[in-house]
Amino acid sequence: MLWRYHLGGGCVLALAYVYLPYPPLRVGALVVLCLATIAATLASIRLWRPARPRPFQLFAAGEAVGFVAGSLGSSAAVTRAGGSVAAAVLTMVAYLIGIGGYAMLIRARSPGRDRASLIDATVISTGVGMLAWVFLASPYSVDASLPMIERILSMLYVVFDVLVLALVIRLAIGGGDRSRAYLLMTTGWLVLVAADAGRALLVLLGTYDPSSPVEAGWLVAYALWGAAVLDPSVATLTDPVPAPRSGLTQIRLACLAAASLMAPAILAVQALRAQRLDIPVIVAGCALLFLLVLVRMADLVRENEATVRELRGTEGVLRASLSERDALAAQLEHQAFHDSLTDLANRALFNDRVRHALARARRDGGCLAVLFVDLDDFKVVNDNLGHGAGDRLLREVAGRLRSCLREHDTVGRLGGDEFAILAEDTDLATAGRLAERVITTLGAPFPLVGGQVTIRASIGIAVDERLAVDEAQLLRNADIAMYAAKSRGKAPTRCSSPPCCGRCATATTCRPPSSARSWWSTTSRSSTSITAGWPGPRRWSAGRGPTAGWSPRPSSFPWPRRPAWWSSSTGSCCARPAARWPAGSPTPARCCCTSTCPPTTCSATTWRPAWPRPCATPGSTPAAWPLRSPRAS
Repeated sequence: MLWRYHLGGGCVLALAYVYLPYPPLRVGALVVLCLATIAATLASIRLWRPARPRPFQLFAAGEAVGFVAGSLGSSAAVTRAGGSVAAAVLTMVAYLIGIGGYAMLIRARSPGRDRASLIDATVISTGVGMLAWVFLASPYSVDASLPMIERILSMLYVVFDVLVLALVIRLAIGGGDRSRAYLLMTTGWLVLVAADAGRALLVLLGTYDPSSPVEAGWLVAYALWGAAVLDPSVATLTDPVPAPRSGLTQIRLACLAAASLMAPAILAVQALRAQRLDIPVIVAGCALLFLLVLVRMADLVRENEATVRELRGTEGVLRASLSERDALAAQLEHQAFHDSLTDLANRALFNDRVRHALARARRDGGCLAVLFVDLDDFKVVNDNLGHGAGDRLLREVAGRLRSCLREHDTVGRLGGDEFAILAEDTDLATAGRLAERVITTLGAPFPLVGGQVTIRASIGIAVDERLAVDEAQLLRNADIAMYAAKSRGKAPTRCSSPPCCGRCATATTCRPPSSARSWWSTTSRSSTSITAGWPGPRRWSAGRGPTAGWSPRPSSFPWPRRPAWWSSSTGSCCARPAARWPAGSPTPARCCCTSTCPPTTCSATTWRPAWPRPCATPGSTPAAWPLRSPRAS
């Protein structure tokens, strides 16, 4: 709040100095205001402790010299107008001290090289200086009626005012925070310059009076300076500020354009008023402006080139970053749709390929096949040679599968030791040949760390020649065929057929329950064949007569050294088998569907244990069945 009291009291004392009728009171107002401002400047150094107190010390010294000059009389240099040469000289000294302090403050705020701000301030000051010289200083230079000292002092007033204005412009262009102390101090200098310019104009017009209101201008400047140093923000007035943008803002560009056009404007005014043209001053000013603008343009060009080089370097970095981002995105996408071990398509990508292949087949015609490949006894490799050998075997298998396919076919790993192949434009015969080629290729020994390993595979084939199923059903059919082939034995190949009944088509699993998990089936138009997957398969004959029903193969009958009594009635696969089941043997199961229904396509709910009964069919006596145990075979 101190700055408010000082500013308000200083303005009141400035008005009292001008309008009080008694000279002692006027002098008293001058003394009180000047001494209060000097005391406030010195006190602010101890009160706010600015980082660099030297500028404020110079301000206090300049204010003291100005106070002495004001106490001697009017500071106007023309004695015939009521001025005092001694007061004018002391005022010049006060100017020099104040300008030095102001320059040190600017230097403290901008410790680095700010060449652009300096050139811009010089350009604007040169334009204003030409205007001030032509209309304020030049008339004194040609006035032979004035003594030389008065003419020199009058012209020095103009020069110092232009220099102060240049410092104010430099401080304004330099950037930084516009604190209250900054604004008050800058306003004080501008008021001082305006008061000097007004007094010089009044002296030229012959209407100057020492008691003129224009004399209150420098007292108002004192009040503003005192208020500035009493504000707490003066402590940061000398702190360094960040470098401003060296580019041309709209306001700065407008000021530079106005300063550059000052010379032709002066010539036009002098020509219109039929005055003497100050050709040397205007030529010198134009030459200086031209050089300054040329230097400024060269700096801008260098700055732009540096910016371009920096942008090019940044462009390279950005391109590298974008390339890394694209590579990372591609890597993540590849990992999301490919198996990490074999680099084959995973289940999601394989299903998507099948879906698109079906869409193309429906649009363009043709057919496709899906092959499910399951490695037999892969667990033995992992258990005996370790998981490292198992992983290497899977990679070798993936490579051999790729070699069996055409370029537009797809091979994927669905998990574990299960692989899948999508062959487009492939019918059932071609798919069968492809399966044989895969089995032959995988049948060659695989070199591993622990030695060579020979492994076989079971393959299920699903062909959609009528394009009547979706990808899920097609994959399910291939899975059914593969498990049917695997239950028959090692390395067989089986083709799937459409579901035989509605209950089978809606089954959630393609495999029977545990009691019948070894069943596989194939269907045709003429007959139905069902084989059990226990070590000794049996065959169901769809004919009639004594040989109809279940007929075991004696050479592969699984139960050791115990006779098995087996027969059934003819008809359908749902017919009740009748035989005496050996004790301790696995419980068979029967399908509850029609005779054309393969057991492996039935759901778990359609399988029920069926206990055999003694046979009563003629020609099917147990004695007629020569059985042989596994040991005997």
